[in-house]
Amino acid sequence: TDLSGETWTLSFEWAACGGCNNKPDHTTLKAGDATLFDLSGNSNWNTTVTIIYTGSDGSKTLPVPGCDKSNRFTAAVGDQYNTTTYWHHIVVTGSAEGVKMTITNSSTGAAVVEDVVLSETNVNPTSLIIEPCCGGGIGIDALSLTYEE
Repeated sequence: TDLSGETWTLSFEWAACGGCNNKPDHTTLKAGDATLFDLSGNSNWNTTVTIIYTGSDGSKTLPVPGCDKSNRFTAAVGDQYNTTTYWHHIVVTGSAEGVKMTITNSSTGAAVVEDVVLSETNVNPTSLIIEPCCGGGIGIDALSLTYEE
């Protein structure tokens, strides 16, 4: 598809909590067979996840609340979704200038990555894949995809 005259924006709030049993979860944005980014590594009661992307620095870590190892996923861990420290606003935009991503912490507004180039050309986002892991969880809020000509 020729997207040279179009602009698109994918915007959502994202949070996760720690997983268990070495089974990481993933939140992946694909364009055809190409992966634009993959949030992964939330396993074994970790307190960070890694977002891997094709930009110049390649990856960043994002904080998440760890799972209670003795109780697996508990209400107390789930309640931590109410803490904006663990929420991140992810915005991916496509235009004639390529595809760029900005991630800001929803609590502080601080940029984790800003205008990282995921693709030198505009691509059609084909799927947002969400795979919660064993004993963990992923929350997405206010998901929107807009196209403009």
